[in-house]
Amino acid sequence: MITTLLVCATLTAVDGDTVKCDGQNLRLLGEGFPFVSGIDTPEIGSHAKCMKERKLALLAKGRLTEILAEGGLKIESCGVRDKTQSHRSLVNIYDRNGDEVSSWKNASRGNGVRGTRTIGATESRTPT
Repeated sequence: MITTLLVCATLTAVDGDTVKCDGQNLRLLGEGFPFVSGIDTPEIGSHAKCMKERKLALLAKGRLTEILAEGGLKIESCGVRDKTQSHRSLVNIYDRNGDEVSSWKNASRGNGVRGTRTIGATESRTPT
């Protein structure tokens, strides 16, 4: 798969699996493949099915915000868009150590979100 390196003047977390690069929403692919597997975090705001999901979503967004603030990131677009109405570009973001930011290792560091894991793209589960 051919990837394109993206440069962002501003990069912020929208939720646990979406970032905004210079005003454009980008969906984290994770270590998966488009439409097969990858990262899927709990839904935020009115998209959440319950209060527990809302709380987990805020934790996931907070952890992604922490990772983005560390800097030294590399953003790669795989040239594919997601199948939602917004057609977000699918990207992988790597930290200064070369680890994919949505990996379990990054998600569980510090005050990580243990309720979120990389799973199939159409599922969202929390460990019990």
